[in-house]
Amino acid sequence: MPEPISFNPDIQQAFNTDKTVQPIVGHLVSLSIGGTAITADLSLTVPTDYTITKVVGAISSITWSGGAGISDPIYISFDVSTANKSALLGMTKGTLAKTDVVFAYHVWCFDTIAKVYFLCFHTTDAGTLKGFVLKQGIDLALSVSETKDGTISSPDVFSAYIGIMPDPSAQKINYAVSNTQKYVKPWGVAVG
Repeated sequence: MPEPISFNPDIQQAFNTDKTVQPIVGHLVSLSIGGTAITADLSLTVPTDYTITKVVGAISSITWSGGAGISDPIYISFDVSTANKSALLGMTKGTLAKTDVVFAYHVWCFDTIAKVYFLCFHTTDAGTLKGFVLKQGIDLALSVSETKDGTISSPDVFSAYIGIMPDPSAQKINYAVSNTQKYVKPWGVAVG
């Protein structure tokens, strides 16, 4: 049975890049829930070229069962800004009329042989994946902390979590184990 694809990016490195170390880095590039876009308002460093990019969140954990189940959910834990904490709290405290999700993410690993960062788990070049907030019993797999995450001192960020089931369509996810060994995996099953 295939192993799940799972990464635990370094939040500290996402906000305060140290070129002397090469931990895993992850960005939640974009996120829309129920038709409401969450603002890309955090400035983080892209580890391949050290440019600054605006993203929704810094990923602290991302997991997918991978080859074991193409219709399995993707689970993402990430840190968001104060403004996005408020937006997500509004969704979790109220009634979310629509649970459709459109999202994009990038996770970089370091290839110790080639001595370069590479995208090891990410959405396709087409950009986004489509799904729905996972329902666990009567609850949605969507939460955000009201308490500041103390991992970094500035800016103020808050831990959030979402589980996403695939849309009923055949989509693709990119996965790589090195700078040269890259794979495309299916996510979701087309219906109809």
